[in-house]
Amino acid sequence: MPAPTSTTKFWIICREETPLTQQLVKEINGWQLSGVRARMGYRMALSVEDAIARSNHAIFISLCDYPCGQIQIEPVIRDRSTALQSPASFLTTLRQRYGSAPNAWWFQLPTTEACQRGIKHIPSEHTLSQTLNKVEMFVRNHYTRYQVAQAVASGAIASQHSQANHTQKVLQAA
Repeated sequence: MPAPTSTTKFWIICREETPLTQQLVKEINGWQLSGVRARMGYRMALSVEDAIARSNHAIFISLCDYPCGQIQIEPVIRDRSTALQSPASFLTTLRQRYGSAPNAWWFQLPTTEACQRGIKHIPSEHTLSQTLNKVEMFVRNHYTRYQVAQAVASGAIASQHSQANHTQKVLQAA
């Protein structure tokens, strides 16, 4: 796994270590998107916790414990869960230790679904593909917003806009 850096703005954290989640971490890190990292589990070095606390966004991934055919996505509300290993309690710990925590969502992956004959196992290849698509769309949507905000903050977009206005005035004067 790539080392965490201060530029990591989006973390994907798989809560259980299974062949499916191991493949997810491998595939997401394989995208090599600047500022995006995936990792396994909650037990992590303080430097990784600090990097997560300073990031903008996090996605927590776990296997759904009830039959469903689609990924269940919900925002993590910090005070909603009292479970010791819940994403909400992890964010509360980050906020207490480091004074900040990222915006976070919880993706629960389907492993079984209800059908006419009872409960049916969902092939892990299907869940993997579905999850990678959802994570990619989610990351791209939020990461693009982050990049635009950074460009505005650095003046890059403002200077491009100013240059376009100058060019338009020159053309109008001619």
